[in-house]
This record gives sequence, C-alpha cells and structure tokens, in this order.
Amino acid sequence: MKKKETPFKNIESKKTISVENIEKENAILFQALCDNSLTGVFILNENKLQYCNKAFNEIFGYEKDELIGVSPEELVIPEDHGILKEKNSLRISGKASSIKYEIRGRKKNGEIVYLMIFGTIAKIENRILLIGNLIDISQREQLDLKINEYKNNLEQKIIERTDELFKVNKSLDKEISERKHVEDELFENQIKYRTLIDQSTSIILELDTEGIILFINSFGQKFFDFKYEEIVGKNIVGTIVEEVDSTGYDLKTKLSIVQKNPDRFYSSENENVKKNGEKVWIAWTNNGIYSSEGKLIKTICFGIDRSEQKKAEIQLNKQYIQLQNEIARRKEIEAELEQRVFERTEELIKTNKSLNDEIELNKKIQDDLIEKESRLQLAAQSAQLGVWEWNIENGDNTWSDRIYELLGIDKSEKINIDSLTDLIHPDDKEKFKQANLLALEGNGKYDIIVRIFRSDGNIVYVRSNATVIRNDKGDPIRMIGNCRDITEEINSENELIAAKERAEESDRLKSSFLRNMNHEVRTPLNSIIGFSKLIARPDNSKEDIEDYSYQIKENTEKLIAIIDDIIEISKIYAGQVQTKLTSFNFTQLIKDIVYEHNYKAIEKDIKLYLTIEMPSNEYILNSDKEKIEEILNHIIDNSVKFTFNGGVKINCKVNNKNLEISIVDTGIGIPENMQQIVFEPFRQVECGITRKYGGNGLGLTLAKAHAGLLNGSITLESELNKGTKVMISLPIKD
Repeated sequence: MKKKETPFKNIESKKTISVENIEKENAILFQALCDNSLTGVFILNENKLQYCNKAFNEIFGYEKDELIGVSPEELVIPEDHGILKEKNSLRISGKASSIKYEIRGRKKNGEIVYLMIFGTIAKIENRILLIGNLIDISQREQLDLKINEYKNNLEQKIIERTDELFKVNKSLDKEISERKHVEDELFENQIKYRTLIDQSTSIILELDTEGIILFINSFGQKFFDFKYEEIVGKNIVGTIVEEVDSTGYDLKTKLSIVQKNPDRFYSSENENVKKNGEKVWIAWTNNGIYSSEGKLIKTICFGIDRSEQKKAEIQLNKQYIQLQNEIARRKEIEAELEQRVFERTEELIKTNKSLNDEIELNKKIQDDLIEKESRLQLAAQSAQLGVWEWNIENGDNTWSDRIYELLGIDKSEKINIDSLTDLIHPDDKEKFKQANLLALEGNGKYDIIVRIFRSDGNIVYVRSNATVIRNDKGDPIRMIGNCRDITEEINSENELIAAKERAEESDRLKSSFLRNMNHEVRTPLNSIIGFSKLIARPDNSKEDIEDYSYQIKENTEKLIAIIDDIIEISKIYAGQVQTKLTSFNFTQLIKDIVYEHNYKAIEKDIKLYLTIEMPSNEYILNSDKEKIEEILNHIIDNSVKFTFNGGVKINCKVNNKNLEISIVDTGIGIPENMQQIVFEPFRQVECGITRKYGGNGLGLTLAKAHAGLLNGSITLESELNKGTKVMISLPIKD
C-alpha cells in the first residue's frame, strides 16, 4: 500500500479544531478498540503493567484496574519465569523490535492457562514500551471467528479514521507549529494500529477493482513466502492464485466477479498457491470500501488457512468410504457364515437320517439273530456292533469280542450285568436300570444311550438295543442285545451345536454392532449436515454461528473418534500395532487427562479426585505414551459416563517396578454375568440403538489390548448399583 502524504503545508486553514478534542477523540478510539478486542491488549512500562484491556482481565479472572502496576512474573507460573527474563532482556537491550512466544499463566483462582504473547517494542520519547496482545490458546479454535470479525471491524475503523484525519489535516495548515504534539499523538496511535495489524494471525490484503494487490500484511508475506516488493503492485491472479485450480475450476473468472461485487461474496473459500508452488486452501472474508458517491474503491480481504481442515475432510471422506466397504465386507462374511451353518445343518440331518436307518437295520438284525445265531458274529463285525446275550433263568452271559474292545478290558475278565452296570456313568445308571426293568416287565425292548467308563479312564457314549425273549407262558427267559460306540457321532453333534451357537452369538453381536455403528455414525453425521445447513442461513446472529460451528466441530470429533476406534481394533487384531517407547512426564500426563475429563464431570455435577503417590513430583516413565493415554481415556470416560452421583477417584502409585493405577467410581456397576466379557469386542451391558448410554462397545477392548501390548493387565471389580473399580498394572522399564 502506498503511503499517503499528509497535506500539512501550503493549504489555508478553513476550520480550527481543538487539540484537546483530538487527543480525547484518539484516546476514546484507542480505548474503544481495546475494550472491544477479543484478545488481551496490554502496555508494559518498566516491567509493570501500565494498561490492560477488559479481555486481558477476563483471561486472568481479575476486575478492572486490579492488574495495573503488577509485574508479569506475578501472572506467570514460576517454571516459566526464565522465558519472561529472556524476553525482557531482549526488550531492554533493543536487540528485537518484536517478540512472539508461548507461556503458561495462572488465573486468580489458581487455574493454569496457556497463552500466546505477541509484542512490539516501541520507543516513545525516553520510554521503552512493550505493546502487545495476549491470546488464550486453550480455546484457540473457538476464538478464531471472533478474532476475524474483530479484524474486519478494526481495519474498517482504521480506514475511516485515516480518511477523517486526512480531511482534518487539510484545515490545519496555519496551525502546524501550534499542534506539533498532535502529530506526535497521531504517530503513536498509528504505531498502535499498525502493530495490531502486523500481529494479526490472519492474511490481510487490499485489492483494487482490477485485482491489483495494494497491500499485504507481514503474516501474509510470510505465509505465501513473498517479499513485500515482490507481490505489491502485482495482480492476485498469477501470484497467489492460479487461473485454474487443481480441480479445473476457473478461478480467474470467479475473482474478476468478486473484485467487482465483493459484498456478494462476503465469505468464500478457494485454492491458493504459495511462491514455491504449494497448494493451500484459504477461507476469505471480503469487504468493499466505497467512496461517498457509492463507487467501489478497493476491497479488503481477510484470509484464514484451512488446508489442514480440508485435508481432514478429505481423510474423513476416505475413512467413511473404508467404513462402508468394511460393513459391506462383513455382510458378505455373515452371508457366507449363514450358508455354512445351513450346509452343516443339512449334513446333520443327513447324518441323523443315516443313524435312524442304521438303528432300524440293527433292530432287524436283532430279530434275525433270534433265529439265525450262526450269522450273528459276521453281522456284528460288519456293523461294528458288540453283541451280547443274557440267560435270565440261569444268569449266564455271552459277550462278543467287540464288547471287550469297547470296554477296554481283557477277554479273560468275567463280566455280567452287575459289573457292566458298575462301569456306567453315575448319571446314567438309573436310566439303564429302568430300561431293563421296563423291557422285562412290559414292551420287551429298549433303545438307550449311556456313558461308560473304559478301563483307561476315558468315557465313551454307547448306544444299546435289547430284546426280551419269552416262553409260551410269557415269562422272560433270555435278553439279546447289541451296543455300538457312538462317541464320535455325539462329539460331532455337540461340536456342530456349539459351532451353531457360536455362529448365532457372533451373528447377534455383529448385527448389534452394525446397528449400533449405524446409529453412532449417523447421529454425528446428521448433526453435521443439519448444523451446516443452519449456518448457511443469511439471518444467523453471531451467537447462532458460534453455536452451530461448535456443534459441527464436536460432532466431527465424535465421528473421527468412532472411526479411529474401529481402525485401531482392526489393526490390533491384524497384528499391525507396535509399541513406541519414549520417556515422558507421567505426572503431567495424568493431570492433563483428568483435567480434560473434568469438564464432563462438572456438567454431570460429580467430582473427579486424583491422588498421585509417586517418587517425585515429575515422574519420568519410559513406555508408550500414546497407548497409556488411550487406556486412561477409555477407562476414565467409562467411569464418568456411568456415574450420576458421587464421583470418580483415580490413584497412581509405583509398586514393585509396576505402575499401578486404580479408577474407582460410584456408578451403576456391572452385572456379575457381564464382568468377564465386557472386554470382548462389541460387548456392552446394553445393546440396541435405543440403549441409554451410547458408545460403540470398543473402549474397554482397546484399553485391554493396549495394556496387553505393554505386557500389562487390566482387571475389574464391580457391584451392581454401587460402583466399579478398575485396576491397571503396567511394567516399568529401566
């Protein structure tokens, strides 16, 4: 931007303006700009606060004028006093004209706040002042919209104030000598205004109606890697904007329309390019500056880098597509599993039919044996049957060789009905006795399955058939029967039933998981879509836009967390997750984690307690920081989620080279029948999309898996409606 000459000389004064009024007006303007600033503005003189605005006081929780005369050291935690000392020495020595650094402050209530300091050293008369801005970067993203709006208003006010000063200066030709101090005051204010613009963390451009760049601030020069003289005076197309973006969109035509009608395109987003050719996405706010006749003079543009958000959106879309593909693949697996179950069921039906046919055959053989004893042995051998005969009148028994093989005893041993009964499983003895009794007294036949202890201790399933032979009077004289080892058939049938039950359980879990995932994914997606539509409405207030933006951000983070959990559990079961050992301050880590979860606890009106029993205030641990953070986040989140009265107590200590962490809550507890399976994938105490507490059922699974990767363990104790205690034990590496 070309510097305008102040027309003080050779112009007759047409109007006399009071110097005191100008000073007062300048002071009011500066005070109004600072009071309406969303960032903390301060002036430091001789290492004492000479001035601080309302936002500065609110950041530290003080009332107006409470901080005047206070030194910075009183507002900064002792650990960061070295940073202040270093920056103060630079200011005193005059080696730096501007400073920028991050530091940790302490609010009036003792809470620690993370701050970003921008400062410019200004020499006015014999004073060395530090004029600076202070930003609470703990909530940086929430302040971006407010800062951009403030910058737009500030730039417009600066332009309007400059035009006013230009008009006033025309009438002050004869009063220049009397008002030299006014010029000094104006110059000091100009330094303050320019300092605010140069310290801006947004790109600020001025364009004429043809797209020629008239001005670009320091941040914009650094961002696009252009020097001031390399870009000012050049057209925006061909410098930081290409004629056609990477998608083929005609940017040159679009920009020519924006330059003629900036108010129609107050907010826009397009692809830009740095000097080295790197493509970046910038969100622009365009403000037209018009003459008193309503003619467009130039356009002021404020830009914010959205490249990372754009990459995140692209990555989110990719992950969503991957999730859809994974769901489709799981459906194919389910269909295949159902087909296998169906085929196995068909095999079982065929097997049962074969067994029934075999039973009928055995019965026929038994009938034939009565009249054809000579063929008994051959038929029994071919059917793998053990054949026996019991002479009821004299008590003699006849056993085929197959029966001795089936029982695992030598043929020299004598066996009878009583000794055979002793070999039968206790649970089946009564059934065997009743079958014999009914056959003797009633229908004359029986067909039962009993378990028998072989001589080697193994249990075999035996199917036994018997027929009673009676004399002319109807009295039983003989009982002839056969028995067959059906252990393999029973085991196969049991395995098939177990496989069917496992398949049905797996199908139920996966169906429940897919329903839950559909609900868990759709809920934030619907919120994102809904609030995105709401935020586009032209009649939104500033508060509405802030609320909608916050909701979009919150639901986007929920969706990313869900997808990350699914990807992480898939990697763990695929064996693709490795541990990364680093040294870190565990004490600070657990404090930060508890601090984050405390917001949700406050919302639920419950307490969060942290007890640290460590060898030192800063306990350095050599382990995988990310996995420990994941474990603690999942467990603490569960405890807070399921606690509605009382609170959650977290205790950390070192015991026999193990880091032991206990998390005890007074929540709803876990039923006893669920305590052993809540760590399994997709397992939850409640299922279905109508469940009360939400979640994807992977939190405890991931925590357990990560603990296992670190050679640690997680156990729990719980009592329904009283609470849960989770114990985490992780080995400490030297």
